[in-house]
Amino acid sequence: INIVVLQTDNGPFGLVVERVSDTAEIVVKPLGKQLKNLSSFAGATIMGDGRVALILDVGSLVRRSRH
Repeated sequence: INIVVLQTDNGPFGLVVERVSDTAEIVVKPLGKQLKNLSSFAGATIMGDGRVALILDVGSLVRRSRH
């Protein structure tokens, strides 16, 4: 099991992930109108190989997990 520990305003938060990739600097772009109501995602980026990756909104995940 891989757990990524993230620091949020409410303290540390553990997120179970399938795998951990290398780090990279990315440009986060806003989601289009079709996806902007998905509260679990903060935006998207285009990876070096052309794939689109969604960026998790960790704060939203923390809030949802505590309800």
